[in-house]
Amino acid sequence: MLSGPSALEYRLSAAQRRTLRAGRSPWATGPPAGAIVTLAALAVADLAPVDVLVRADAGTGLPPLTPGQLAQPDGDDRSLLLVDVSDRHHPLLRRARRREAAYRARGWFGSGVAPARGRVERFLASRPEGGGP
Repeated sequence: MLSGPSALEYRLSAAQRRTLRAGRSPWATGPPAGAIVTLAALAVADLAPVDVLVRADAGTGLPPLTPGQLAQPDGDDRSLLLVDVSDRHHPLLRRARRREAAYRARGWFGSGVAPARGRVERFLASRPEGGGP
């Protein structure tokens, strides 16, 4: 588990506090095969070796990813897959719709939509009927 420096340790056992504190130096020993990462730790984590990011929080906007975390090195055609666990059944978690709107505004596309095709479709939908100027 990777956490930021502000993680609350109140009522945690000594072993739990050690585990939490060990995760404050993200990727100190190399990227883990899998990890639970708090949003505070995500902001400083090296995502270059990461293929999939699963988001399961009640936030309303984009995850705190820097442009550097979203960019791939030259010649690397991998892309980061963001899987958003949106719960539309629980009243407190229905805010996922606001996240989806933030993703669309950023130019991100939903599952099954190739980015190039999504951009073309978005452009065509913005054009007047008949395709004129």
